[in-house]
Amino acid sequence: MGNPGKSGGGGIGRDSFGAFLFAFSHGYGIGTNNRAELGALHDTMSTCINRGYNQVFLESDSKCVVDAFTGKSSPVWKWKYWWTRIKNLRTRGIFVIFHIPREGNGPADALAKTTALSQQHMSYLSFTELPHSFKGLYNMDALGLGSLKEI
Repeated sequence: MGNPGKSGGGGIGRDSFGAFLFAFSHGYGIGTNNRAELGALHDTMSTCINRGYNQVFLESDSKCVVDAFTGKSSPVWKWKYWWTRIKNLRTRGIFVIFHIPREGNGPADALAKTTALSQQHMSYLSFTELPHSFKGLYNMDALGLGSLKEI
């Protein structure tokens, strides 16, 4: 929500068949888009480890973060704090990351935007606790339909 501006992250955990496991969101305060992406990556990895998932496929719509994670580029110095934490989490499991277009990240993006506006702290949600508007995006995504971006 601006760069820098209000920021938040969100993530969705699914099993190998695509079934819903958990969702989370976290408000990060005023920051850059890259700070939000790093926070969401860290929170996703941490949540997976805490729930006993140690072989994880990650998806992110930030090519910059994905390239740094895979070693195609070096993280910028401003990322040092978060990058150190992410590197430590990587030792606790097998994490593979893929870049996806923003249109393929609709449900997580919706959680992030909602949290950025409200600046809530992290919450772990069951499917029944999620906002109704999120459930529609999630179901479309699960069917492989993606989401449309407003212009």
